[in-house]
Amino acid sequence: MKGLIVLSLLFLLGVQVEQMTMGKLIYKVSESKGIKVSLLEGEFNYYSSNEKTGVYKSAFVGDKKYGVINYISNAGAGTLDSLCVGGQKLAIDKQYDARSIKVFSLKFNKCQYICFMGKSVSASGSGVQVTYYTLVETNKSKEIIGSKSFESRFGIIQNIGDHNKDGKLDYMKVIHGDESGQFLSRLYDLASGESVGDNFISLKYLGNDNFEIIGCNWFKPIGCE
Repeated sequence: MKGLIVLSLLFLLGVQVEQMTMGKLIYKVSESKGIKVSLLEGEFNYYSSNEKTGVYKSAFVGDKKYGVINYISNAGAGTLDSLCVGGQKLAIDKQYDARSIKVFSLKFNKCQYICFMGKSVSASGSGVQVTYYTLVETNKSKEIIGSKSFESRFGIIQNIGDHNKDGKLDYMKVIHGDESGQFLSRLYDLASGESVGDNFISLKYLGNDNFEIIGCNWFKPIGCE
């Protein structure tokens, strides 16, 4: 409601605001090419729960491209959740709501990845804005050879790419800004987890998952310098 009021006032004042969704924003500021992404049809369904031990197990029911995929949630303190892909177990430092997880297949520079993207099991309030990612690299035999986990507010699969066209995968991460209703997007190298230079985009949230760019220091001109 507040975002709609702001837009109405700006319209009355004759000020044009370029509002955009996160997908449109990434399309505008990214130079990513060469990455192929496909969504695996299906969903995770629980098949086992034990309230005493806090262990809940779910299976991906759908596309079998990577064999059987299970997600094991551990509610116990100090215990990591885990993914099982084709019989290979991978401990992860994120606690997903299994029912929210979407599974994607990614290809980039002859490398193959599986991306698990979803929400926190305890997400509520503004926490539902946060998207978790676990990117799993596999070889030609579909054996796991590495993984990375990260998160972003308002995250979509397009957050992952080669946004600055340096031949390496990176991701755009959105976090809270200094003021209410403002957010900051930065570019991070996937391999190191470090920010790429001093690049940033300041965003104003307009409501209904729409944003306005209000400042930037980006690696290419995007009209806000």
